[in-house]
Amino acid sequence: MNDKLDRFVWKSEDIKILNILKKEVKLKKKQKESRISVKDVIKLSPRIGRAKAVKLHCISCCGGSPSEVTFCNILNCPLWFWRFGVPMTSKSAVDRMEKARKSNPDLWDECFSDLEET
Repeated sequence: MNDKLDRFVWKSEDIKILNILKKEVKLKKKQKESRISVKDVIKLSPRIGRAKAVKLHCISCCGGSPSEVTFCNILNCPLWFWRFGVPMTSKSAVDRMEKARKSNPDLWDECFSDLEET
Protein backbone atom coordinates (compact mmCIF):
# COMPACT_ATOMS: atom_id res chain seq x y z
CA MET A 1 0.00 0.00 0.00
CA ASN A 2 0.93 3.61 -0.31
CA ASP A 3 3.13 4.89 2.58
CA LYS A 4 1.14 8.11 2.81
CA LEU A 5 -2.12 6.21 3.26
CA ASP A 6 -0.56 3.90 5.85
CA ARG A 7 0.56 6.82 7.95
CA PHE A 8 -2.80 8.55 7.64
CA VAL A 9 -5.19 7.83 10.49
CA TRP A 10 -8.79 7.70 9.38
CA LYS A 11 -11.20 9.50 11.65
CA SER A 12 -14.87 8.58 11.78
CA GLU A 13 -15.81 11.97 10.24
CA ASP A 14 -13.44 11.31 7.33
CA ILE A 15 -15.01 7.92 6.70
CA LYS A 16 -18.49 9.48 6.73
CA ILE A 17 -17.40 12.11 4.22
CA LEU A 18 -15.78 9.45 2.04
CA ASN A 19 -19.00 7.41 2.07
CA ILE A 20 -21.04 10.48 1.14
CA LEU A 21 -18.70 11.19 -1.75
CA LYS A 22 -18.98 7.61 -2.97
CA LYS A 23 -22.78 7.86 -2.88
CA GLU A 24 -22.65 11.11 -4.85
CA VAL A 25 -20.45 9.49 -7.50
CA LYS A 26 -22.88 6.56 -7.79
CA LEU A 27 -25.80 8.98 -8.05
CA LYS A 28 -24.07 10.95 -10.81
CA LYS A 29 -23.41 7.73 -12.72
CA LYS A 30 -27.10 6.81 -12.45
CA GLN A 31 -28.10 10.27 -13.60
CA LYS A 32 -25.89 9.94 -16.67
CA GLU A 33 -27.56 6.66 -17.52
CA SER A 34 -31.07 8.04 -17.10
CA ARG A 35 -30.78 11.43 -18.75
CA ILE A 36 -33.91 13.45 -19.31
CA SER A 37 -35.18 13.40 -22.88
CA VAL A 38 -35.56 16.45 -25.09
CA LYS A 39 -39.34 15.96 -25.12
CA ASP A 40 -39.42 16.04 -21.31
CA VAL A 41 -37.38 19.25 -21.26
CA ILE A 42 -39.80 20.85 -23.70
CA LYS A 43 -42.79 19.73 -21.60
CA LEU A 44 -41.25 21.25 -18.46
CA SER A 45 -40.30 24.59 -20.03
CA PRO A 46 -42.62 27.55 -19.49
CA ARG A 47 -44.87 28.51 -22.39
CA ILE A 48 -44.93 32.23 -23.08
CA GLY A 49 -45.12 34.18 -26.30
CA ARG A 50 -42.25 36.03 -27.94
CA ALA A 51 -43.53 39.46 -27.00
CA LYS A 52 -43.85 38.57 -23.33
CA ALA A 53 -40.42 36.90 -23.38
CA VAL A 54 -38.84 40.07 -24.78
CA LYS A 55 -40.66 42.24 -22.23
CA LEU A 56 -39.53 40.01 -19.34
CA HIS A 57 -35.96 39.98 -20.65
CA CYS A 58 -35.89 43.78 -20.83
CA ILE A 59 -37.29 44.13 -17.30
CA SER A 60 -34.62 41.70 -16.10
CA CYS A 61 -31.90 43.64 -17.96
CA CYS A 62 -33.09 46.88 -16.30
CA GLY A 63 -32.78 45.50 -12.78
CA GLY A 64 -36.39 44.40 -12.49
CA SER A 65 -37.81 47.90 -12.95
CA PRO A 66 -40.42 48.40 -15.69
CA SER A 67 -39.91 52.18 -15.48
CA GLU A 68 -36.25 51.70 -16.34
CA VAL A 69 -37.35 49.84 -19.47
CA THR A 70 -39.20 52.98 -20.54
CA PHE A 71 -36.02 55.04 -20.26
CA CYS A 72 -33.73 52.40 -21.79
CA ASN A 73 -31.37 54.16 -24.18
CA ILE A 74 -29.47 51.14 -25.49
CA LEU A 75 -30.74 51.64 -29.01
CA ASN A 76 -28.32 49.15 -30.54
CA CYS A 77 -29.96 46.34 -28.55
CA PRO A 78 -31.89 44.15 -31.01
CA LEU A 79 -34.83 44.00 -28.58
CA TRP A 80 -35.14 47.76 -27.96
CA PHE A 81 -37.90 48.25 -30.55
CA TRP A 82 -39.97 45.52 -28.85
CA ARG A 83 -39.05 46.22 -25.19
CA PHE A 84 -42.65 46.89 -24.10
CA GLY A 85 -43.83 43.64 -25.64
CA VAL A 86 -45.28 45.56 -28.58
CA PRO A 87 -43.51 47.43 -31.40
CA MET A 88 -42.57 51.03 -30.64
CA THR A 89 -44.89 52.19 -33.41
CA SER A 90 -47.96 50.91 -31.54
CA LYS A 91 -50.25 53.40 -29.83
CA SER A 92 -49.68 51.91 -26.36
CA ALA A 93 -45.89 52.20 -26.69
CA VAL A 94 -46.04 55.77 -28.02
CA ASP A 95 -48.45 56.76 -25.23
CA ARG A 96 -46.18 55.21 -22.60
CA MET A 97 -43.14 57.09 -23.95
CA GLU A 98 -45.05 60.38 -24.10
CA LYS A 99 -46.29 59.91 -20.54
CA ALA A 100 -42.75 59.18 -19.35
CA ARG A 101 -41.38 62.23 -21.17
CA LYS A 102 -43.96 64.51 -19.58
CA SER A 103 -43.77 63.05 -16.07
CA ASN A 104 -39.98 63.01 -15.84
CA PRO A 105 -38.45 65.46 -18.33
CA ASP A 106 -35.05 65.60 -16.60
CA LEU A 107 -34.55 61.85 -16.82
CA TRP A 108 -35.86 61.88 -20.37
CA ASP A 109 -33.28 64.50 -21.36
CA GLU A 110 -30.53 62.60 -19.58
CA CYS A 111 -31.37 59.39 -21.45
CA PHE A 112 -32.20 60.67 -24.90
CA SER A 113 -30.61 64.14 -25.29
CA ASP A 114 -27.59 62.82 -27.17
CA LEU A 115 -29.78 61.39 -29.94
CA GLU A 116 -30.01 63.41 -33.11
CA GLU A 117 -33.22 63.65 -35.07
CA THR A 118 -32.98 62.41 -38.62
